[in-house]
Amino acid sequence: MKKLILLLLSIFLLLAVSCNLTNPKSPIEFLTKGASTWEEVFKGYWAGLSDSYVFWNIDDANNEWDNIYTEYLPKFRSLGKVNYDDRNTTKEATILLFDMSKNLSDGHFSLNVRKGEGQGNERKFCPGDFRLIKEGHPELSDREIIESFIFKEQNILLPDEVLSENARYILENIFKVQLNVKYDPKLDSKFSEYSSEIFYIQDESYSLINPKIQVRVRGYTQLLLYSNDYKYGSYVDNGSIKPCSNDTDFNTHVDAGDAGPYYPISDLSWYEYNYDTSTIVDVIPVLNDAFKTWTLALGVKDMGFGGKKSVLIDFYSLSAMTKETDVNCGVGGVDYTKNTVYFLLSSFDCTSYMEINEVPMTEYLKYFHKLKIDSNAEGLVIDMRGNIGGSNADRQLLFGDLVDDKFMFGYQINKTGLGRHDLTLPSPVYIYPEKELFDEVSTLFSKPVAVITNRFTISNGEMTTFIVKALEKGGQVGGTTYGAQGTLVGDTISVGAGQFCVGDVITSVYTPYAQILDINKKSYEGKGCTPDVEIPFDETEFCESNDARLNAGFKWIKDHI
Repeated sequence: MKKLILLLLSIFLLLAVSCNLTNPKSPIEFLTKGASTWEEVFKGYWAGLSDSYVFWNIDDANNEWDNIYTEYLPKFRSLGKVNYDDRNTTKEATILLFDMSKNLSDGHFSLNVRKGEGQGNERKFCPGDFRLIKEGHPELSDREIIESFIFKEQNILLPDEVLSENARYILENIFKVQLNVKYDPKLDSKFSEYSSEIFYIQDESYSLINPKIQVRVRGYTQLLLYSNDYKYGSYVDNGSIKPCSNDTDFNTHVDAGDAGPYYPISDLSWYEYNYDTSTIVDVIPVLNDAFKTWTLALGVKDMGFGGKKSVLIDFYSLSAMTKETDVNCGVGGVDYTKNTVYFLLSSFDCTSYMEINEVPMTEYLKYFHKLKIDSNAEGLVIDMRGNIGGSNADRQLLFGDLVDDKFMFGYQINKTGLGRHDLTLPSPVYIYPEKELFDEVSTLFSKPVAVITNRFTISNGEMTTFIVKALEKGGQVGGTTYGAQGTLVGDTISVGAGQFCVGDVITSVYTPYAQILDINKKSYEGKGCTPDVEIPFDETEFCESNDARLNAGFKWIKDHI
């Protein structure tokens, strides 16, 4: 009998340990109580992901997450209480949290851990960036890479194309649109005409937003349009947009308060100092050399620091159509295929700018629409390099006039419960016709379409890649994308999956509530979409205004007409 009692007691203790493994406290329990020890922080984080993470069908095929619990629990238990005055222990706990998260496939995933008292005093980790650094720096250990996040030095380790190839640099290096200028005392005379404005020096290189753009900003956020249809800008007359006849005419309307939404093309020109010849060079954009018609949209924010005027451009988009004959105009070393619509977009933020000021964004979208329905258009090049994603609603605004019926480009999987593999069957994801804004449907989706991508094409940039690759004549050129294709919204309480926190220690666990698959029901989460035509990125060539990936985009159109 005594042996039987001991056996039953052993089984009970084993079950108790097992329950502790599979049912630690959830993050919700820590919202009111807080987490006082690093063991509690770990358990809350582990349980939160166990319940809310939507990619366990990819990441937990062999009970990897249970193994993480077994491996890391004693490590966190040994760290004792959460005490921000103990910086070494806080750092070590943060490294452990990052280390246990490094292999998560979710490309959107980010983990914010407090390192001390006060808001904003946090360390942030992204497994997607970890993967890119590990891929490019095999000589570094995992801990060395993680410590780069601890010391906020990870950005310098990212691939060249992540840092150098995006909408801003495409406009500046390839199309010679000077959005930023480098301040130099020798240029003071050129700044004198804007003497009423004080320019805030934004970084160590003394890079300033083009002063001619800067003086146009009135209010916190604004969308500025520049178009060769309105060389001298525009003004609003009884609700209609009218072209200005010259710069003086535009300035008259500025004084009258009815200028815009189009601004003079001269705003895009500025000056550079040639140190070799000690001369000032007037820089003119060369968009007209490549395109017969174009419109550039810039989303600009007035930061207003301490009475000084500081301006941030955080949205770049170019809609254009090439000339009527194939041409190599010397712009970017590119052979521009005739009558091809070109579209460059930095982020899917059209919806937010429309909410702020409907007129400029609606005008820009209608201009893009006009290009897409042009009967001469032979193809479409969509440049998603460096596109960081954004609003799902933008897909309708940008591509809803390319379909006359719903167009399926992929599938979505949602969580159905707290179990790691409680997932729905894949359900179709569509683009729907955008009939409220556009009254005519383009035929471009039946013609060649190329999407240009790189390692920092993310989220809706990758959904655009899914869309293009679902087309009969669609193709991806350039580089592999980032691999962040989930859908973001809500939190654990509202949708049973997604974002959460653990007390006041882990201030944010940022993760999608659903995953998206391509038209073939394949997930590229954590891997990225592989191009049909791979073109390596050459930073030296790109900075010298030679764009091989842009050339490949136009070549795709020519080869598939």
